[in-house]
Amino acid sequence: MTKQKVTAIDAATMSRDSLDYITTVVRGRSDPVWFIENILNTKMFPKQAEITQAFYKHKYEGITTPYYKKLILGLGMRSGKTALGGMLACYEFFDICSLENPSEYYHLLRGQPIFIPVIAPSERQVTDGVFYNIQNMLENSEWVQSWTDWQVKTDEIISPSKHVIIKPFSSWANTGRGTTSKMVCFDEMDLFAETTSKLGAQEVYAAISKATATLGMDGHIIVLSSLMSTTSITSTLLAKAPYEPNTLAFKIPTWEANPYISRKQLEDEFKFDMATFWRDYGCEPGMWSGVAFPDGVQLKEMRNVLARPLVMPENHKMRVMAIDPAVKNDSFGVAVGWRDDNGVVHVDGVTKFRREDGEVIIKPSIIRNYIKQAASPLSVYALVHDTWMFPDIIEMAHDMGMVTEQHIVKKIDYDLVRSMMCEGKLEVVFDQDLKLEFEQLIIKGGNKPNVDHPLNGSKDVADCVANVVWYLTTKAPMDMNPNFLMAKTF
Repeated sequence: MTKQKVTAIDAATMSRDSLDYITTVVRGRSDPVWFIENILNTKMFPKQAEITQAFYKHKYEGITTPYYKKLILGLGMRSGKTALGGMLACYEFFDICSLENPSEYYHLLRGQPIFIPVIAPSERQVTDGVFYNIQNMLENSEWVQSWTDWQVKTDEIISPSKHVIIKPFSSWANTGRGTTSKMVCFDEMDLFAETTSKLGAQEVYAAISKATATLGMDGHIIVLSSLMSTTSITSTLLAKAPYEPNTLAFKIPTWEANPYISRKQLEDEFKFDMATFWRDYGCEPGMWSGVAFPDGVQLKEMRNVLARPLVMPENHKMRVMAIDPAVKNDSFGVAVGWRDDNGVVHVDGVTKFRREDGEVIIKPSIIRNYIKQAASPLSVYALVHDTWMFPDIIEMAHDMGMVTEQHIVKKIDYDLVRSMMCEGKLEVVFDQDLKLEFEQLIIKGGNKPNVDHPLNGSKDVADCVANVVWYLTTKAPMDMNPNFLMAKTF
């Protein structure tokens, strides 16, 4: 075999390509944003670029010792945090692979592998989240394909010549612990508690973070998550960040992080579920927790058509009635309302029965007689109840030609009440007991919150109001039994 000659043109071309390669490496090491946008061909959101420049501040200022080791990011959903995690992991991979001999540089055993673990709370999120973005960006980079030996596989990304490996792990995997790591990336950290418990999530974070200790300040820890609660692991890390050395933290709502999603767009989408809006997108899980009506309620001074003793109403509107007995059967709420042609709901009657002194429970006959007397003059065509504690009342309502419907009030129903009040689409008659019930309602629960009353409190009348609003906004205006008008004539 004859040895191929290298012409002067070939040598010049090789020299020029080598110079381009060296120039790219030098600039990429000193400017992470430039590398991500020009080598990975990925346009960053302004906030993503701002976070990247802040975390790698030492590179832009030409300082050898890094300013930061940890990056804690509490970002709203749809903010681009998973994409950012992929960008940073790709950059860390490039950064260490640009060293001639990483294991020798960090005084490790010859050929000792150095990892970049990507940790996610579930197997599916491992493959569909940050790691997927890493694979996609590296595979679609012409520079990476031309100048590196990086191998993008299903379960890892490896540089054989540098012995550097990007490896995905689920939150319960023990194999990610004890490795020597250039960077560990925790994707959706707050969801770890759902698969391992809160204590388990903290143990995973502590154990895997120790893998960066060998590389000193060059070993980075990055946490990405939306915030599930004010006491979640990410919220705790954000709270501690100002007091921890070498830690940079950001808490940014979706509409500030993603220039293509506005606050108004999200508010319109979640106007009946503001707790989700603030928790998942506003990064303020405590903003809409605690009390269900943080601004109180405005009830209207008008005639209460359910005042006792009953009086004839000033109008003859077709009304819906809701009843709600307390679990202990020591109180009983009733409310009525109607909807006008403009879609405004008027709850113009509320009342509450209480157990009389010396009585064990409220006598069902008292409630039944009251409802029978009120139904006719108030033109009640539908009765909403949440339990079957008083079947005789439901039977009576059927006999009177009413539609009966069971509906258990949930948080979404109270969100609707609050929203309609704010929009001027709901008027509720003033009643001191009702106002107290509304303003003492508290939100309980985690991912599926509910509304409840405080200890020694109640929500019998408030639930009735919510059920009246629910029926009048979800049913046809005259969704009644065909026999109702016939029954009214008897």
